[in-house]
Amino acid sequence: MVTDFDLDRSATGADCIRYLNELHGRRIPAIVITGHAIQHVQQSLNDPRIPVLSKPVRPAELRSLLLSFKMDLLQTATPDSASLAGP
Repeated sequence: MVTDFDLDRSATGADCIRYLNELHGRRIPAIVITGHAIQHVQQSLNDPRIPVLSKPVRPAELRSLLLSFKMDLLQTATPDSASLAGP
């Protein structure tokens, strides 16, 4: 998921990420975009694995993060060679 940190007066991207993680019962990969100080946003997220990008976001930077998420998902979804060998 890609979210802005400020969603409205009562919700933040951190709130949205926490809600989706609880709803799905697992950690959902996320990227937060913000115009605020990155350190403040990271403290609100309380998860150092969530990347925070400063506005204006460079397209190449966002693309690189999305590709790394895709590669991580493909690696976890692909069976290893030992399990393909059979008993």
